[in-house]
Amino acid sequence: MSEDDTAVTAPDPETVAARDGVTVDERTRAFPDEQFDALRDRYERIDGVVLVGVTRDDGAVLLQGGDNWSPPGGEVDPGQDWASAAESAVGALTGVEVTVEAAELVEYNEFHREGDSDDSFRAPVVHFGASLAGDADSFREDPTVADDWDHPAFNPEAVDLAWFDAVPADADPSHEDHIALYFD
Repeated sequence: MSEDDTAVTAPDPETVAARDGVTVDERTRAFPDEQFDALRDRYERIDGVVLVGVTRDDGAVLLQGGDNWSPPGGEVDPGQDWASAAESAVGALTGVEVTVEAAELVEYNEFHREGDSDDSFRAPVVHFGASLAGDADSFREDPTVADDWDHPAFNPEAVDLAWFDAVPADADPSHEDHIALYFD
């Protein structure tokens, strides 16, 4: 992220949620034991998650997937600025620099164990709009995963990147409304 006066900062979801023009949403989702435990373990190590709607000049939105498209994103390390985490996550995935332009949505997910709504935790997600920065002409035409991208949950060979002009029919159902945020 640049250090000038136009840089977007996002120290925490609560600060972002208080800004004009930022939508705040809450969701409740139940998971079976093993999935719930894995989610809790993950969120105990991080501050939350960012999702990023990277757009081209023609309004197309970058998505990752292949058969289950979603916005790119990543984890926010403890104490890390959320906008910086968004730029870093997309940069690591794509190998190109992006500029976060604005927070669009702060989403608080209440995850609970199936059959036990008292066993729950809250997990914040901040959704940012961003654009490609610098010289990324070839990426604008043919987006690819960075050669050195490494992620514990994804096989780089199994992740595709593509530009979309609308929410794809094969979007991840839990991200359809997130993808729709980034279309004019």
